Amino acid sequence: MDSILIFLLVIGGVWAIYLVPPILNSRRETPLASTAEYSRIAARLNTVQNEGQPVGVGMSRKAVLARRRRTLATLAMAAGMSLILALTTRSLGWLFTHIAVDAGIAWYVAVLLQIKQSRTQQVIVPAGSVSSAPVHGEPQPVRVVAS
Repeated sequence: MDSILIFLLVIGGVWAIYLVPPILNSRRETPLASTAEYSRIAARLNTVQNEGQPVGVGMSRKAVLARRRRTLATLAMAAGMSLILALTTRSLGWLFTHIAVDAGIAWYVAVLLQIKQSRTQQVIVPAGSVSSAPVHGEPQPVRVVAS
C-alpha cells in the first residue's frame, strides 16, 4: 500500500512539473495592447533571425533549453525514486522499472547529443549567396535560409 502511495506521489510530481509552468505562463500569452504585441512579435522574429534558424513554432531557444532541462530533471527524479523503491521494497518490478528509466535517460541524452552534433555540422548561408561550385572539389553541407 505504501509503494502505491509513493508511486502516485511520483506521478503527481511529474505531472506538476509539466503542468504548473504552462499554467503560470499562460498570462504571458493573453492578448496585449497592439504596441506591446508588436514589440513581442518583433523580439521573437529578431531572435529567430539572429540565430539563423527557427527553434520551434513560437518557442525561443531559452524555452527549448528550459524544457530540455525540466525533462532531464524529471527523468533523473524518476530514476532516483524507482531506485529507492527497488531497494526498500526489494521488488523485482521496481528494479526493472529503474532499469527502464535509466534506459530512457540514456536514450534522451543520446538524442540531445545527436541534435547538438547535427546543429554544429550545419552551415547557414543566406539564400542569395549560394554558389553551385563546390569548394576544393568536395560538396559542402549547405542549409539555405531566406533572409
